[in-house]
Amino acid sequence: MAPRYTPDQLEAYLQRIGYANSAGGTGLARLQQLHQSIQENALAALAELQRRHLGSIPWGNSAIHYSQHHSISTHQSAVFEKLVVRRLDGYCMENTNLFYVVLLSLGYQVYPSAGRVSSAAADPKNAGPDARYGSLGHMVIIVTVEDKKYMVDVGFGNNVPTRPLPLEENTTAVNIAPTDMRLVKEALPEAVDKSQKFWIYQVRFDPESSWAPLYAFSEVEFLPQDFAVLNFATNKLPSSWFTQRVVTVRHILDAAEGDIEGLSLYRLRPTITCRYLFKYLPFSSPAFPASRAMSTSIQAKLDTLRNYSACDVSDALLKLQKPTPGSAPRAGHLADFTPFSPTIGRNTITPKIIAPASTIKFIPKSSSPPESTPEPNTFPAGKHWVDCTEPGTIVLIEQPAGQHCAVVGGIMAVRMKSLGIQGVVVNGRIRDLSEIHAANLPVWAKGTSTVGTGAEAKAGLRNVKIDVGGVDVEPGDIIFCDPLEGVVAIPRDLLDQVLETMPKLIAMDDKVKEAVEQGSSVQDAFKKFRG
Repeated sequence: MAPRYTPDQLEAYLQRIGYANSAGGTGLARLQQLHQSIQENALAALAELQRRHLGSIPWGNSAIHYSQHHSISTHQSAVFEKLVVRRLDGYCMENTNLFYVVLLSLGYQVYPSAGRVSSAAADPKNAGPDARYGSLGHMVIIVTVEDKKYMVDVGFGNNVPTRPLPLEENTTAVNIAPTDMRLVKEALPEAVDKSQKFWIYQVRFDPESSWAPLYAFSEVEFLPQDFAVLNFATNKLPSSWFTQRVVTVRHILDAAEGDIEGLSLYRLRPTITCRYLFKYLPFSSPAFPASRAMSTSIQAKLDTLRNYSACDVSDALLKLQKPTPGSAPRAGHLADFTPFSPTIGRNTITPKIIAPASTIKFIPKSSSPPESTPEPNTFPAGKHWVDCTEPGTIVLIEQPAGQHCAVVGGIMAVRMKSLGIQGVVVNGRIRDLSEIHAANLPVWAKGTSTVGTGAEAKAGLRNVKIDVGGVDVEPGDIIFCDPLEGVVAIPRDLLDQVLETMPKLIAMDDKVKEAVEQGSSVQDAFKKFRG
């Protein structure tokens, strides 16, 4: 199933791009007003969304250079969290991906395709017959409105098309005056079969200039897994343009917010691709912090945690926690959990899920909670346990050992998603994987079953300490679900110390790796830098 955003997410996106800021005056919510606009004029509504997106969400690659993980995720949840919630920049496979899922969720007939960037995009002197195209590494979307196809792009930096372009040859439109843009259909100069024609996006920087081809694309639909592969090369290969420099671009709307009049461009090295009037801070880069500074708010601390891996967290906990005599240090690691949703198995595509824990303890079907259990730790009579789960948390569920039934299924996943649960970690079994995937709720578990909960188990207690394979987890502890490395629980009273310790440990390890690369033995490097 193609990805979708929820109505609440769409409202958050519309707020992010400043859509219908006066909606309160009309008596309509932003999303309701947008649906009405789409009904009246879908193309005009599309153009306004594109314009406001470009004027609000920066295009850039700062995460490749300034995050601890130096990587990009194209999963729709990751790009929403990054661009809408955290209000950061993103490059084409983030910005255009976000816009694609938004349009799809709004009911537009839309699909994504991939493009090849021309050598003229880096230097217009490479335009003309000498222009050459790189490997697939760009994302555009094709939108059909009233049986007419348009190319839409919100992820091509300073030369991005600023309005929908019809898939028609030589139809010229204004980009940012005096720059014009158009599409032509031609064979690629490197291609053997010249009968294969591609759409070429071209610009000319003023009426006297020649047309410069910036990228080529086809009308073939590409799938999310295709972009995951393209994204890996674009943000990891040393030869990639994005790994060699830092750049961010945000377009500037005019006073009436009815058109784009310029852009702000931040870069580490000068370029000559921009020929029109715009606001430019030469030789400037965004003011990124030299270190990941602590913040006083819990959400800011959780945002800071996203820059690290689960291994970084465990390394810090290993330093901070003292195991009881005779026991092995666990460093918060919740062992042997597998991600089952939104993707099955360890991966680098889905985003990290980090949130405070709320806990549910299942008991055997034939038993009852202790009579002395305080009321806040029990479930109200006549109320299902899932209706008591707490929004904004990761629900950590303990199932009695040795049971073969599932304690979470499709209906539970749909309900928890609607309540705003961030994710679920089940120390036991789950079922209905197709329904869980459709709910788009992050779920980790020890295993699966085809048998429903009622066969063996029932919910017994909530918001109590639970034991997960030797690791005690209290409600309010921070659960860190890393789709590649695993799950870690951070005691809430150690969160600040973990955030203070991780940069120091990483700095030491960086020195160790540098020494080893220069020929030092691991033992000597450890002794010198780790002590």
